Amino acid sequence: MLNKSANLQKRKRSDIISAINNKWSISNHDRNSLLIDRIKSGTDGRSNEYFISQENLKSIEQLLTF
Repeated sequence: MLNKSANLQKRKRSDIISAINNKWSISNHDRNSLLIDRIKSGTDGRSNEYFISQENLKSIEQLLTF
């Protein structure tokens, strides 16, 4: 396993989440639509917590069972 710096990991995570959100917004024809959203952590304001809303989760489940 390669040992990557924390900054490199953060950048890669950000790039991947952005790419997923871009594809999601294109498929929904809504530039403001986010699949993966984030909020500041309640315990540590420097950290983010990432989540998928219940509404979007249902949409994903429908796509996967199609």
